[in-house]
Amino acid sequence: MFHATEPNSLDKIFDEHRVHFLVSYGYRFLVPNRLLGLVDGLAVNLHIGHLPFNRGAHPNLWANLENTPSGVTIHKMSPEIDKGSILLQEKVIIDEDLTFKQTYENLSKSIECLFEKHKQELIHSQLPSFKQLGKGSYHRLVDLQPVSSIMKYGWETVIKNAKRDYLYLLQSQGHKDLCCIHHGN
Repeated sequence: MFHATEPNSLDKIFDEHRVHFLVSYGYRFLVPNRLLGLVDGLAVNLHIGHLPFNRGAHPNLWANLENTPSGVTIHKMSPEIDKGSILLQEKVIIDEDLTFKQTYENLSKSIECLFEKHKQELIHSQLPSFKQLGKGSYHRLVDLQPVSSIMKYGWETVIKNAKRDYLYLLQSQGHKDLCCIHHGN
């Protein structure tokens, strides 16, 4: 087992070893297609979002602010961010009285349990996959900046308070017709 936190260390691993099974979890870089092609078996990503919603950065934040499904997904890696075929997926109910940090921890535990439960099936490529359906949504790291004002306590902000403030922010920007989409579950 090898661990990479940056592209250079990933390149070194592939240069020195034959990779049979690749797991990306919390890796903030796109694994190049040239490396994905070198994996003998399966390359999977563990994503704390319910794909196709909230691909990319901060899926927990956007699921809550935009009232899209919360959950976890294990999918095949592809050249595009979080667009590979789904292998395993579960919805996770979020308590809006919790903070973003608390729900992130809950989602992390959920994805880790899902992986552990199906690890052997994943290693041996024994699970069917299905394409992601629908457009979903995608967010980049920079998308956090315009909503940072509603995160009064950073990731310790209570979700229901952030949702309320997000609604006010949208309304102040002239998006009055969006209030029904962002209100309630």
